Amino acid sequence: MMLSPESFMENCIKGKSYEEAVAVLNDMRSESERLEELLKEDPFSDEVMVRPSPDTVISFYKIYFRYVKKYFEEKGWDYSFPETVIADERFNKRLDDLTSVSLAIGPCFRGQELNMVIFDGEKLISNFPDSRTGSGDDPAGNDDHSPDRKGVDREEFITKLKDLHIGEWDEEYHDLQVMDGTEWEAEFKFSDGSKKVFMGSNKYPMNFEDFMELMGVEY
Repeated sequence: MMLSPESFMENCIKGKSYEEAVAVLNDMRSESERLEELLKEDPFSDEVMVRPSPDTVISFYKIYFRYVKKYFEEKGWDYSFPETVIADERFNKRLDDLTSVSLAIGPCFRGQELNMVIFDGEKLISNFPDSRTGSGDDPAGNDDHSPDRKGVDREEFITKLKDLHIGEWDEEYHDLQVMDGTEWEAEFKFSDGSKKVFMGSNKYPMNFEDFMELMGVEY
């Protein structure tokens, strides 16, 4: 069982000296790197099958690092945090220039349903759903399936996206033990024409259900 971020801070970081806190971070960083290597080299090992799984441990470590970074900044302490923390901050800044976000999800090899939110100034336009295997709805979002977005503006939607810390996600998630099942792809497009894509099959980021809820997807 993993500690909540708040419990981790109270039990493992707060009240400790800089050297003691850094030692905790270094141990956590080494274990995270070991588990990531294990998942790459031996994804079917007994250790991968235990609970909490290495994926879960790594996901919680990312959250812990984020909380500790804020604490270190308040204390004026310096530390070279993992790239995932920096990538998350960088991605959240880019979200201010987001023009659209889409989530395609569905059975492997049988087509996916494309769910999209685009922005018209400060207004949200939803296009739900649009099948990638056939004809879709009005690309302007004028369909009868759009969820109720009353009272939700661009700023509020972007804030909720930032709270998900999607920048910490891996680019790809795959469960190699499942040959069929569900595929998904999340695409973020920005005002400079660039985009960021995350994808997977039968495996998801720890807070993926929160992302689906924000996108209005039930699957």
